[in-house]
Amino acid sequence: LLANVVSCHVCKHSFFALLGSTSSLTATLAITVYRFVGILLSALVFNDGPPPSGPFYCGLVLVVLGSFGYTLAASSAVAGVAVSAEESDGRKVDGSKKAN
Repeated sequence: LLANVVSCHVCKHSFFALLGSTSSLTATLAITVYRFVGILLSALVFNDGPPPSGPFYCGLVLVVLGSFGYTLAASSAVAGVAVSAEESDGRKVDGSKKAN
């Protein structure tokens, strides 16, 4: 019980440190992967009953695909914003003027 409380505290502290130094997307993805690994270990290693069924694995695959899809969509949206800002005012993203 004590080890569980300490590990929960360390996880929360690390999450808030990550959130403070990166974007919320990165923090959300990190927590999703953390939970994914926890569920997978719980089902495969610590499971005392029958092995997980097909819907369990289907759900795990959907979580992973959703996380990566969200990451790719957010990355392309950020790239699109940078390109449209560059086109709208004739400046590069770093603020310098484009050569015409």
